[in-house]
Amino acid sequence: MKRSKIHDRNKLIIECTQSCNCPNSCVNQVVGSCLGKINIECSVRKTEKMGYGLFAERDIDEGEFLGCYLGEMVIHDPKNPGSYIDDAYYFEYFTEINQYLPNPSTALYVDARKYGNATRFLNHSCQPNLEGFHAIINFDKDNPSDSQLPSIAFFAKKFISKGSQLQYDYTSSYWNVMNSQGVFCNCDAKVCHYSYKKFKNNKK
Repeated sequence: MKRSKIHDRNKLIIECTQSCNCPNSCVNQVVGSCLGKINIECSVRKTEKMGYGLFAERDIDEGEFLGCYLGEMVIHDPKNPGSYIDDAYYFEYFTEINQYLPNPSTALYVDARKYGNATRFLNHSCQPNLEGFHAIINFDKDNPSDSQLPSIAFFAKKFISKGSQLQYDYTSSYWNVMNSQGVFCNCDAKVCHYSYKKFKNNKK
């Protein structure tokens, strides 16, 4: 069964829960009903330039839900040079949550290195075919304080043909740091924003 939904990129997804008293036929339970599993047939393959990647094993319609980025919740201070850790599988979390952390310089991340699913193999593209959203799937309107943190959910932003690599935009905040360390984008998009050539031209 295909689970589809087109979202406004500027809005948080709030799905219905048992506390909504919705019928079993409710269509606003796309992310929550998958229980953390990958919703689309896909496979992990070795790529030429980007290590391992995630590839579609069937055609994917625009708006289809792929799955959630899963892992350990980690509080990390990126501004503290003494707190270096391997952040290769970090996904920066819902930034509005950071204001509730004890230390204002820290941020909340999802670390998929030890625990997670195949979404940790999603590579970057400057012209991505996936879009990430924060989705609240277990909000309790009667007891808001008992609600859990939002999930990071990936949806197809356009039609994706079978065999295509599944990719999303790591954003400029990631690439600005990586470019400064001599690491550049290899996505081969027609318009690549973070390649060595682009970085060199910006320095002129």
